[in-house]
Formats: sequence, C-alpha cells, structure tokens
Amino acid sequence: MRYDWSFLLDKGIVTPRPVQGTVTVRGLDIGYLYDTSSRLTYVECSSLSAWDIFRAIRREMLVDYVWITTPSSLHVFRTYGDVRVFAVDDVQPDAHSRALLEDLSHSSLPLLFSNAQRLGGLSLELTELTLRLAEGLPSEMDSHFRVRAAHWLVSRSVQLMLSGFTLPASERVAVVGSVNDDRNTREWPVIEAVVRAIMNAKEEGEWPQDHRISLAERPPCSWCEDSDSAWQTALSNSTDRLRKDLGRLVSVLLGTHWSADPWAAKRDSATPSLLAAMNEHLNGILDGEAEWDTTVSLVRLRKSNRATGTAYTPEEIAHDITCRTLSGWVRSRIGLPASEPIRNHVMTATQRKTLMALLRDLRILDPAMGAGAFLLAAANWLDGLYTVLEGRESDSERRTRIVVNNLHGVDLSDQALRTCATLLRWWCAAGESGRTRSPGDISVDSLRLGNSLIGLAPGSPVHSFDSLRLDRQDLARPQTFHWTLSFPGVFNRQPSGFDVIVGNPPYGNIVSQEEKRLIRKTYPAETIERGQGTWNCAALFVARTLMLASDGGWIGLLLPNSVLRTAQFSGVRQLLREKASIREIVDEGSPFRGVTLEMVSIIAEKTQSGGGMATVTSKRPDISRDGAVRIESSGGGIISLYRDSLLEEVEARGRRGVLSATRGSDLPRAHTSNRRTDRFCTDYATTGRSIKQYWIDPKHLRYADETFTDNRILVESFNTQFLVATKNLPFPRVVMKPRGTLHGGGVVRIELKDSMNPKVIGVILNSLMIRYICVRYLTNYSQLTTCLNTGIMEELPIVYPRTPSVFEGLFDYLSTLAPSVNGSHDPHAHSEFVHAVKVADALVYETYLSEDADLALALEGLVTEHAEEPDALPRALHHHDTLRHVDRVFSMPDVVAVCRSPRMQAS
Repeated sequence: MRYDWSFLLDKGIVTPRPVQGTVTVRGLDIGYLYDTSSRLTYVECSSLSAWDIFRAIRREMLVDYVWITTPSSLHVFRTYGDVRVFAVDDVQPDAHSRALLEDLSHSSLPLLFSNAQRLGGLSLELTELTLRLAEGLPSEMDSHFRVRAAHWLVSRSVQLMLSGFTLPASERVAVVGSVNDDRNTREWPVIEAVVRAIMNAKEEGEWPQDHRISLAERPPCSWCEDSDSAWQTALSNSTDRLRKDLGRLVSVLLGTHWSADPWAAKRDSATPSLLAAMNEHLNGILDGEAEWDTTVSLVRLRKSNRATGTAYTPEEIAHDITCRTLSGWVRSRIGLPASEPIRNHVMTATQRKTLMALLRDLRILDPAMGAGAFLLAAANWLDGLYTVLEGRESDSERRTRIVVNNLHGVDLSDQALRTCATLLRWWCAAGESGRTRSPGDISVDSLRLGNSLIGLAPGSPVHSFDSLRLDRQDLARPQTFHWTLSFPGVFNRQPSGFDVIVGNPPYGNIVSQEEKRLIRKTYPAETIERGQGTWNCAALFVARTLMLASDGGWIGLLLPNSVLRTAQFSGVRQLLREKASIREIVDEGSPFRGVTLEMVSIIAEKTQSGGGMATVTSKRPDISRDGAVRIESSGGGIISLYRDSLLEEVEARGRRGVLSATRGSDLPRAHTSNRRTDRFCTDYATTGRSIKQYWIDPKHLRYADETFTDNRILVESFNTQFLVATKNLPFPRVVMKPRGTLHGGGVVRIELKDSMNPKVIGVILNSLMIRYICVRYLTNYSQLTTCLNTGIMEELPIVYPRTPSVFEGLFDYLSTLAPSVNGSHDPHAHSEFVHAVKVADALVYETYLSEDADLALALEGLVTEHAEEPDALPRALHHHDTLRHVDRVFSMPDVVAVCRSPRMQAS
C-alpha cells in the first residue's frame, strides 16, 4: 500500500486544501504540500535523502510533522518530543508498523511516536516493586511507614536515573552507560549508588520523614521516633532481601532502550520525559489508606490525583496547546494570517526583525508546571522558530538563552520544581548538534516554589506592602506566592504581565477554607463572584491567568470540558467572554491514560472586549470537526463546540429557559428496602434505571417507610404528579411520576416555567430530536458529567407544537402501552409501541425542523373524525396518510443527517 497524500486524506489527517510550496535541497527545488490543521508537510521524492529534505524543510518553515515518501520507504519526522523518527519499508512494512499506520485517524498521528504503553508498563512494574520493597523492610516498622519508605526509595531511584541524563559522560552512573555488560556489572554499581544517595539524603535533611514523602498525615508510629538507627539497619547492612529487591528495581529501570537523543530514540525507548512522567506517577501514589494483610502481605495503594487535582500531560497535547498559543501570539504581533504557515520566505525583513526583537522580551509562564511538559514544549517551539529565522540548527547557547530569558514556572511541589529544572538543563545541554556544555552550569532561576492561587497579583485589592499591615501574617504564610515581588521584571514593564500563559492547571473542589479566605482578600470582587465555579480549582486558575496576562497576551489552558457547559462554570464563562477573546477550542476527548476525565484546550487572547469567531477542532476518534463557532461577547451560557445552522434554526423557532431539572431527595438506606413489606410500602424511584421512556420499571424500584413524611421535598413528591427523568444521561428519558410515588437522588423533576402541557413536553423530551440537541450541542458529545441538573434543561430550546392535543394523546397512549409491552413477549404489542414512538419522533422532527405541520394536522383530523371510537388514535397512527407523512419527515435532509450522526443509537 502507498502511504501517500491520498492515504492521509482518507484517514482524515489532512484536509483537501493544502498550502503548496517549494524548498531547495542540495540545489534542487522540491515541491511540498502543507496542511494547516495537522501542521504536516508532505513530500514525495526519489532522488534525495529523507534526512536532507527534513532538515531543509525545518529551516524553511515551522512544522510539526514531515511525511516523506519514496518508491521504497516512508519516513515520518516529528519536530518535538523525545522520539522524532518513524521509518518503515513502504513496500513491505513490518506487521507492527503496518497496524499503526492502518489505525491512524484525524486524532491519532502522535501515536506513531507515543511511549504511553511503555509508561503504563513501567508504572505497573514500579508499583509492584514498591510493595515488594515494603515487605523487605524490617518487620518492626509500622506498615504505613514501610510503604512510604519503599515509595520514597523507588521515587529517589527514578530521580537518580533522570539526573543521570544531565551528567557529563565521564560521570554518568551505569544507568546511562552501556547496558550490554553482564548483569552484575550493570546493576550492582547502581544499587550501591542508590543506597549511597539515600544515606547522603539523610545527612542533608532530605531523608524520608513522613511530611517529606506523603500528603497524608502519618498515623501514630513509635518505631519512627528512632528512624535513624532503623534506617542504618535496613540500608547500611543491606539485607539480602533488600539488595535483591533493589536489584530488581534497577533491572526494571535498565531493562529497556535508554536514550537522551531524540533522533535515536524509538517508541519503546525510555527517555528523560518518560522518566519525568514516571516521577509524577510515583508522586501520585499515597498510602493514606494503606492496609497490611498479614496473611498475604499485600498493601493497598491509592492515587492522589483526586486529592491534588492533577494529571500528567502527554507531550503531544502540551506541544499542541503551546504551539497554538505561541503561534497566535506571533501572528497577532507581525500580522501573519492563520491560513499561512510560518515560513521564512513569506516574512518580510521588517517582520523578521520585529519578531526577533519581540522574542528576546517574550515572557512565558506555566502557573502549575509540574515536571515541565508545557515549558519544555515552549522551549522546543521557540527553538524551531529560531531555526526558521536564523536558518541554522540550534545549539546549547541558543537553548540556554531561551530557558533563561523566556520561561517562568511555579509549582507547589519542590520535587516537581527539581524535575522540571533537570529536564530543562538536559534540553539545554543536548542541543540538536550534540552536547556542548555541562548542564550543571545552566541557571534555571525563573522556576519558583509556591501556590499560584494564593498571594498578591496585578488587580489584587491590596497590591503593595504599604497596605499590608493588617494582612502581613496572612500573606507571609508558607507557599503564599506574591507575583509582583517574585517576577518584578515581568510586572515592572509595559505592557505589564506575561505575554503567554500555558498549562494544565489542577481541577476539582480541592481549595481549603483557609485558601478561600485568602483568595477573597487578594482577588478582585467581580473575579470571585464570576470565576469561582463553586471554588473549582480550574475556574480559579482561569481567573488567575487573566490577572497575570498582559493586555494582548495569549492564554492556552487544558481544562475539564465541563467548563464550557455546566451551570457551576457559568461565572467563569462570563469572565472569559468579558475579559478575553477565545480564538481556538480543541475538544481533546479523554486524553489522560487511566484517568476518566474529558478535557478541552482553550486558546484565548486577553482583550478589552470579547466575542468573535473561534475555530474548533475535535480530537475525539469518532467525531470529526474542523470549523468555527461564534462566541458571544457576554453571558454565561453554554459554549457549544458543534454548533451549526441546524441549531440556529431550532433556536430561532424555540425558547430557552422554560424548563429546569432538580434532583430528588435521598432517604437513609436504613429507611428503604428493595422489597415491598408492611413497613416499606411506598414506591421510591431513586435510581436512573427505574425511569424508562414512558414507564417506571418496578424491577428497579425501592420502597420507603413512613420517615419520608419528615422531609418536605419528599412529601411534595408523594402528593404531586409531575414529569421525571433519569439524572445521569446526557439526554432526558421521561415518564409521568404518579401521586403516591417518591423520586430520589438519581432522578430529576422536570419543572415547567410556562403554562405548557407537561404531557406535550414529555413527548418532546423523549424524542430523538431532543437527544440529538443534548448530545451534540448541549454536552459537546461528552460522556461524563452530563447530569440533567447541571444546566442542560435550562439551555434546551423548546418549540411548542401547533397541535398540542395530538402530542397529549400520544403521550397517554405510549404511557399505557409501554408497561405492558416491556412486561410481556407479545410481538404485536412491541411492534405497536415501536411504531407509535416512530410517529412521535416524526411529530417532533416536523415541529422543530419544518415550516409545515402536515403530519400533526393529519393526525388531529383523523382523531377528531373518529373521536367517538375508543381506538381512534391507534387507527390514526396506521392510516395511510399518517404513514405517508411519517416517511416524508424521515426523508428530510436534516432528519437524515440527525439519524446518521454519532451517538444516536438507542439506549
């Protein structure tokens, strides 16, 4: 198979309208195609080396990927990251490479270079080794401390491996040296180095006392009071068990292909960034809930991601966000259109001179830097831009200048700070043309330790020490970070602030009460009122970055996608719309390995007024999107990524804000039962599974005792008939809850704010049309955090029909039919229910998408004509006029598109 431009088009990796150009390679002009969406340059050539072509293109233009095909081979180059080359025999590729290529899609090109599988394997092995090491420590040690000590030991070993990359060749320990020597030669020196480093750490005060190695408080442990002598016993004597486990640890770390050279590294290589990811993984393991089972000697560990609100950012995502943000900043400064790649020959001499001057003063910040994925991405991008501007490969001096002059970072963790500094030093020392200096000489002073959210910043109500007399104690607390004092060079210039802010800030409601108190003191009042998002950390970081960015500065953040759509983030959406112009949004899907979180990248420019058009890109494997949406200049409404003309048509017909959904009330489990008895005799629909389309499933009901009468909400529920829906689906599944039945926490009540017939609304809400609106427009195809009480119902446009009586009758008919159909195996009854639902869907499609109401009027006429007959509606549903109109509705182009769209299968 030819992996040519047609292949890339078929896979959706490139678009049909590339930018064409030529590049001179060894005196020959070679044509290329450049795709702006994937930032990929495509070349076909049979007479030149792929490497020569790649180097020439990189000097000519800023590009992420170069895809070079010859009659016999394929080379794919990546200009960032630890692994840079994917090469195969195009005539007869190996099975693994062929599978990777065949599985490519519009969102998966980085997988050709990904070492995520290697990361997952190493993570599992090191977690298991942590347990083994814990078992090998002296049995008189408290079990919690044994796990913490073992965890620290493994983490320290990974740090030593990481630091080994930055040592001069003559000083590197065996981990970076030859791995071809015999087993003992490879491992024992490293074991000794680990033990020696641990003992040195003890002497330097870095030794693993509990506050050093765990976010959880240490349980009482008398053994730890004399930890010095215990560690001497455990480590100095180096028991056979401990040495054996240390040997296994080093074997894992050495048992792979290690490379600090991105051009030599392979997909299964271990690289500095992989070690940084490992380091963050190990920092995320806590034993606050550790339990020691003396029978099987197992320890249960838990990850701290939930406690710290963090997840390691894959290098391709960090690069993409950083690239989009820095590209936007560059283009806005020199007037380069987004449709043009950043190429040397399209820039005028004035533009190049202006850009070189701007780059010298460019200030980039990651306010939650972790191991430095975004700062490293920014460094790589700037290095690539300098290669284009200067026409030469990078060297250590240029890289050092980038790190020292342009990069700034802050983090709560001192270990993260050390890891980031180590990675940046390694990057500086390596260069593209080989190591030219010792990394120990490279200063990384602009990385700071502190809490980015707490402390003084531009826009704070108190902004100078003269106004701090009453607050000096608050603002001198550990890890309080005063931005204007820590980075005076950034804020004592005009325009004041950072030019570019990028990062993956923490998320979740993890802010302490004390932190909330300090935030209220140091944030502008309107920022707190609009940006708090129920004190979600992601919302606070958005507010903070808007305070820290300069006027005209650019922001690129990776955020939970609920920021765009749930009610709790309406304030931060309003803040973004009023203080920035959103330029790009990328639907990242679920980018984190092993973390069930859906994310978006938001690229914005800080401006005096918001609004305008934002380009939208989808990286979801099953959802394609490459277009633009209009962002309103104010308000906290949902930002719909997949907005199109169909939604605009529906919005023009319907009204928002006429429905709301409120969660039911929970009863203590002791007062409910899954069986009906004399005591538990009140139907209690409290799980989403109990609510089906048009009926309540008795198999999933619980039963309540009389204690519900003490709960006002439950009493009202018992005495009232109203529409309810299952809470946890991204679209409503509705039934009329009768009097005498309670609804609980997994069910929401649908409240109508106008005098509309609830049965008419029930037919509308149960329709495929509403499912499509909710799934595509109101939840952005999200599969997590899509509860109906998070703002979906309030945003739902309702088009009320001209013939409500038809809808009301159909709701009653389906509500009568549904329980009997689902409780029997009568094929005729099932067929009748399916047909009635199809007619109901056609009625709603017609109401929402057609100027006519032919189907509804025909049904109304037929039912009126036979009003005296008990089966008037069932007969009308099967009348040939009805069937003709139903077929017409389902053949409408908009309806066909809805039915064929993703995620519209029956639930």
